[in-house]
Amino acid sequence: MATLADCCNRQNATLVYISTYRVFDGIKKEAYSEKDIPNPSGVLATSRWQAEQQISERCPRHIILRLSWVISYKRTNLLKYLLDQISKEQEVAVVSDQQGCPTPSEDAARVIVAIIQQLGCGAEPWGTYHYAGAEPISENRFAETVISEASQYQSLKIRKLRMDKLNERDGIQAPANATLTCRKILSTFGVHNKPWRGSLSRMIRSYYEKSPTS
Repeated sequence: MATLADCCNRQNATLVYISTYRVFDGIKKEAYSEKDIPNPSGVLATSRWQAEQQISERCPRHIILRLSWVISYKRTNLLKYLLDQISKEQEVAVVSDQQGCPTPSEDAARVIVAIIQQLGCGAEPWGTYHYAGAEPISENRFAETVISEASQYQSLKIRKLRMDKLNERDGIQAPANATLTCRKILSTFGVHNKPWRGSLSRMIRSYYEKSPTS
């Protein structure tokens, strides 16, 4: 990342970097703001925080955008994991002690495009910003919501979730609190954080349209 930041600086180019809530330790009870000091735990989180620091130090023209739980019906993420387990009628294991803000990938893309468009109009609000879906929710409550939506497309035998403790699933270290405040991005770019439930319904429908189950 240091090489890329140096290259952008030499070319007077803007570097937009997508980071994560994982740079925080999750101990704080309230949502994290850009003023909170990161304290990452684990290799992934530490590498993201190091990249942020390199960008900030080497490339003045930068935007660092931290996101909460990015969800999509594709690739590896919480929603895809839940849908895959549900469609296979396998046990769904969730953690009972983590809270985050589901952030649909299409919504994250909307925000990134809005920022870039404003930069193209001459705005220079360099720095770090947070974005997340509008409604915080625990992982187990989110899973229940997904199961309820999925039941419209598949006859489900799942009756209950298996509750794990944080970090038990796959051994991945994750903060208990993944919620982020979005006041700075609103005041600077006029970007409002949107509710995620409507997008969730569309993504689940798309999942079953592309991967039909009976």
